[in-house]
Amino acid sequence: MKITLAHCKLVLLCFFLLFILTNKTIANYVQAEQTSFAQGSISNMHTLSDCRLGHYDVEYEVKDGERKAGDAKRVLSSIDGVTSLYSRIDASIAFLQFSQSEKSILPNYQLKGLVPEEYTQVKKKPFKKVKTTSFSILQTNSVDDDLSSPIFDPLTVYDHLRELVCLGLREDVELKVQDGQNTENFQFSFKGQESLQLPIGSADAILMVRTRKTNSRETSIWFDMNRQFLPIKIEQKNDGDAQATLVASSVKVDK
Repeated sequence: MKITLAHCKLVLLCFFLLFILTNKTIANYVQAEQTSFAQGSISNMHTLSDCRLGHYDVEYEVKDGERKAGDAKRVLSSIDGVTSLYSRIDASIAFLQFSQSEKSILPNYQLKGLVPEEYTQVKKKPFKKVKTTSFSILQTNSVDDDLSSPIFDPLTVYDHLRELVCLGLREDVELKVQDGQNTENFQFSFKGQESLQLPIGSADAILMVRTRKTNSRETSIWFDMNRQFLPIKIEQKNDGDAQATLVASSVKVDK
């Protein structure tokens, strides 16, 4: 067969098109891999319905070193169709009394989950008057059941983190929190899995640590993998020294 200039041009054109398609396929594959990696922070170990709880009650012992310094509790409950999240700590250190309670109102919990509408904090420090802080949460975006990013308060942010860890989060994460009139980002670092011995027994837990850019305080939270990822140990450190440690003494949970 006689090879003409037209045949040569046709062959070159075919090779050129094949080259473009091959590179486009490779580019798409790389992009897909990058997207998969970017979204890989949540591995979908459970569904949201598996992770969302109807009620729980966790009671803690407050430890100052090895000494019991008080009690604390954390409760999710519903009354007359309105869900609320409540936390309280009462401690005595060197004969000085300290107490703090927090409450978040979640009027659309069944539909939207941990989207707070109102937050209240009551704090009592030694030699100071009781201080009450209350504010409404200014949600600026819509929230669906797929855990898109609402604005949390200083209480609900930790329960939202619990849901993310339950879903499979195993890397650092940043969550938006409103405190009074100010909004800031809470930074949480994933520190791996640990085995603990607590008053409630042994626990395999995921450790997340909140760090702060403005000071050396750290808040460590251990989420129990076998108790619906509830926080079964919470520790506050300043300059590396433990200020207070909460260890679970009782856990009650209902789906």
